[in-house]
Amino acid sequence: MQRLGSAGWYSGSRPNGMTKTETLLMKHAKDALADALMQTNSFFEKEWLVYKTQLEKIQLSPFKDLNKFKVD
Repeated sequence: MQRLGSAGWYSGSRPNGMTKTETLLMKHAKDALADALMQTNSFFEKEWLVYKTQLEKIQLSPFKDLNKFKVD
């Protein structure tokens, strides 16, 4: 987000449009986003599936065992 913000600020500050600097900043932002998306997708394809599969095997009940009450 910081890379994209920097590119946007530079672009907005140029009276004659984008220069090589803004183009390079946009490329860095795009590359950083691509890397983040790759890591996110990798997580959901690997670690998340293992976690989800393990949780789906657990039999959970919304109820707790009850104790009997008595007077001595």
